[in-house]
Amino acid sequence: MNTPKVSVVIATHNRSALLRKAIASLQAQTMPDWEAIVVPDACTDDTSSALDELMAQDPRIRRVVTQGHLGPGASRNCGIDAARGAYIAILDDDDQCLPHRLEVQCALLDSRSEVGMCFSTVEWCDADGNVLWVSPGMVARGEAPDAPDQVFRFLYTEWNYIRHPTVMVRSEIAHSLPYPARPWVGEDLIWCLTMAATDVRMQAIREPLVKMNRDPERSGLMREYELVLRSQREIIRYMREWLRRRSIRRFDHLHRAAWANVLAREARARSGFRGLLLCSAAIVVRPTPFVRETLWWGAARLMGKVRRWTGGR
Repeated sequence: MNTPKVSVVIATHNRSALLRKAIASLQAQTMPDWEAIVVPDACTDDTSSALDELMAQDPRIRRVVTQGHLGPGASRNCGIDAARGAYIAILDDDDQCLPHRLEVQCALLDSRSEVGMCFSTVEWCDADGNVLWVSPGMVARGEAPDAPDQVFRFLYTEWNYIRHPTVMVRSEIAHSLPYPARPWVGEDLIWCLTMAATDVRMQAIREPLVKMNRDPERSGLMREYELVLRSQREIIRYMREWLRRRSIRRFDHLHRAAWANVLAREARARSGFRGLLLCSAAIVVRPTPFVRETLWWGAARLMGKVRRWTGGR
């Protein structure tokens, strides 16, 4: 059995039409030395028959059968366990690789042994495939940090600028640092944080290598708003415990700032008295620049409402 250069892991749940598009984007790659490992997670649609058809047409496509509804992190772990490639790439079932993605990323990892993981910008597209914008802007501008401690600080306390369907990582790293089974939202951020905390060097690629679609078919977990908000707190709790178990103490000073910024992000998502309470709590925890900015943002928003209530007087 030939060993592929790269294993592309795709966890999927009830999105067979989108899955076909994702796999078609792999079949259009300029580098053909890949395998696709698809992990159907408790699918109840026609994903099974779609995979039967795809595997019959292309032997590079494999399926991993699981029991129960595992969620995205645990499903990807099953795919990684079955992977045979030197590199492991992640692709979500509702996104597509641009034709040169695998070639560019494999060439980078081949030429730079000190880099353990690479990722890129993405093209956000509408339902007709038109590119709306390239994201994240800081990666496109070449401003993403690369030293592991800097990456950890930014991901933990600021925001997640690593678009997960663009990640390619060396196989030994992926096997040594599994995804968390919980939470189901934010498991990708936790995975990147554990890499940064264990000194894995990450290289950002400024050009887009993946298309992420925003069309009526997309119905991912990120639309479950309350779940997203709750997961932010779960991520902080998970990482504090994970770092403690690993006896990694050099990030202890970041926990309060991370928690304060999570509260501030929740305050921005709320309105009225609850938002004010969250912002006040964030200030008590740690008055970070983002917290202070949120306070001024909230005050301006409140004054605008007051002016509307009073007729502009």
